[in-house]
Amino acid sequence: MTGKYAYEFGKRWDARVPRGDIHWLMGRVHVSATEAEIGADIAKRCNAPGYTPALVRQSVAYALECHKRSRALYARVMGG
Repeated sequence: MTGKYAYEFGKRWDARVPRGDIHWLMGRVHVSATEAEIGADIAKRCNAPGYTPALVRQSVAYALECHKRSRALYARVMGG
C-alpha cells in the first residue's frame, strides 16, 4: 500500500494497521465475544517490531469496528 493512510468504514486508518489480517481474524470470532476479549487478543498479537502504542490502539479500534459490523450482519440475518 502506498500512502500514509487508508480509508475504510468512513474512517482514516494508519496504513500500517494490518487491516486484512484483522478482518480475517474478526470473521472467525463469535459475535458474542466481548469488546474486552477482542481488544486483549488484538493487543497481544501486536508484538512485531515497530508497533507503537498508537498503532496498537488503531489496530484494536479497527478490530472492534469489524466486530461491530459482524454483529450487525448477524442481527440482520437472524432477525428476519
